[in-house]
Amino acid sequence: MGYILLAIFLYFVYRFTVGFVLPVMRTTAEVKRKVREMQSQQSGHSATDNSNQNIPHKPADKGEYIEFEEVKD
Repeated sequence: MGYILLAIFLYFVYRFTVGFVLPVMRTTAEVKRKVREMQSQQSGHSATDNSNQNIPHKPADKGEYIEFEEVKD
């Protein structure tokens, strides 16, 4: 009787590990890898942005302001 209970217990431990723990670990590792990639891309972009800050920028022309009135039907 003890071997049967032990076998059932080990089966449920195996199912829990394979069905829940391993996928969670894989997903966590994938998310961490993606975050590192995004951080490295951001640091690469910020380095190029900092080099362009020395160039004076002309303010963008926003055009004329046109007043309008709402027309109700």
